[in-house]
Amino acid sequence: MLLSIHAGDADVKRFFHEDLIRILQTLYWSLRLYGIIKEL
Repeated sequence: MLLSIHAGDADVKRFFHEDLIRILQTLYWSLRLYGIIKEL
C-alpha cells in the first residue's frame, strides 16, 4: 500500500517538474522575442 502511494507521488512530482520546465522555457523564449522585437 505504502509503495503504491509513494510511486504515485513520484509520478505527480515528475509531471509537475516537466510542466514547470515547459512554462519556464515558454517565458524565456517570450522574453527573448520581446527583446528582439523591441530592438527593431
